[in-house]
Amino acid sequence: DLFVQGVVAGFASRLDTYLADLSGDIQRHGDFHAVAETLRRLHHLMNSSGPLGVAAELDLDPVREGAYRRLVYLCGDLPKTAMDAIPQNLEALRIMVELLKSPGSEVFDQSIFNEAINRVVDMQPPPEILGSVLAIALLGKLRDSSEVCKALAGRFSGSVDQEEDRIGVLRGMLFVTPEVLWRREDVLREVDTMLCGLSEQEFLKLLPHVRLAFTALNPRESDRVADSLARLHKGHGTDFIAPHVEWTESDLHKGIALQELLYTSIVESGLSGWLDSGAEFADKSTAARDEEKP
Repeated sequence: DLFVQGVVAGFASRLDTYLADLSGDIQRHGDFHAVAETLRRLHHLMNSSGPLGVAAELDLDPVREGAYRRLVYLCGDLPKTAMDAIPQNLEALRIMVELLKSPGSEVFDQSIFNEAINRVVDMQPPPEILGSVLAIALLGKLRDSSEVCKALAGRFSGSVDQEEDRIGVLRGMLFVTPEVLWRREDVLREVDTMLCGLSEQEFLKLLPHVRLAFTALNPRESDRVADSLARLHKGHGTDFIAPHVEWTESDLHKGIALQELLYTSIVESGLSGWLDSGAEFADKSTAARDEEKP
């Protein structure tokens, strides 16, 4: 924060000593998320212009490269992620996936990050971390999609303490690399098979957790997943979108007339007592009949 403030204030050319201290702090830091966030900000500074542009005489490359290598080193701690740190580490992994696809990322050796992530897969990390690193390794062509499907199915059908734990692998994958679902049809098919194989009672019990997991997708990603799923069932994504209906004033009057007839019918059939609002129906029906009398 202080370094950015110094750059904005126009002191970039006088921050050499501070930058060296910052570089040392990064190399001693042990928090995966904090280092990922720092790397993201350094990378954006290097690729910014205007007030946030860094003076040419201030070389951020060694610091940025050092932060990247520190992050690769800290990947070794991911299997030991505590439960309360899982959301932060998933966020850090998503930062890295997005950063390595951003302009200027060619300065990073992506292969060393992918290899570090690939090693994590075999170290029995928590399910959410496993889902995310497996997907990264799959997209990096270091793992086969059958391994992702096996992990998804194994967790889903295994013994769990809480129902939401069944989709831990899926939750991590969706948060970090949702594109796996539309780039790998067999993975999408596995998710579809898992959910379609549930009984109605099981599905309703798991539904809130599934919906929460899919909130990690932005609207465009949700549309892509929906369209891919629809194609699996020989349809199109638009088939599941409710049609828009425009009602005319004539339709409104017809609806009001039908409602009045319904009120009258309920009262005349002696069924108004079955409804909480039976008295209200009776009043309206009586008023309607009174208006019709000569």
